[in-house]
Amino acid sequence: MIKSKPCIVDGCEYPRFAKGYCTSHQHLRTDKKPKFKKVKQIAKISARRKTERQIYSVKRRMFLEQHPKCAVYIDLDATEIHHKNSTRHGKLLDDSDWLAVSRKGHLWIHDNPEAAEEKGWLIKGRNSK
Repeated sequence: MIKSKPCIVDGCEYPRFAKGYCTSHQHLRTDKKPKFKKVKQIAKISARRKTERQIYSVKRRMFLEQHPKCAVYIDLDATEIHHKNSTRHGKLLDDSDWLAVSRKGHLWIHDNPEAAEEKGWLIKGRNSK
């Protein structure tokens, strides 16, 4: 019987199987292609939401130009849009629920939901803690 050469891995005495490696060291071969397929990565946001965000960006800029002052602190400039109602279910672009506010005013609305509801800056049952 012909005795085959040992595996090319240092210290391994098992006989070669293919390309110089024994069956235990076949995973070290660099000429083998991986057995798994690359999985297509899921988009972080859908194409529909991406389009919606682009439209929102333009509408937001126009809204802030038309409403330059904060509705909560009238001496401050408006820098953000507060959504009185939820932005879910296609309501992101519904500007009838928008309120131009400064960062300080936006924080006040969410820190004081009861008072904000009384003033009409927050719709009951939404965005409250």
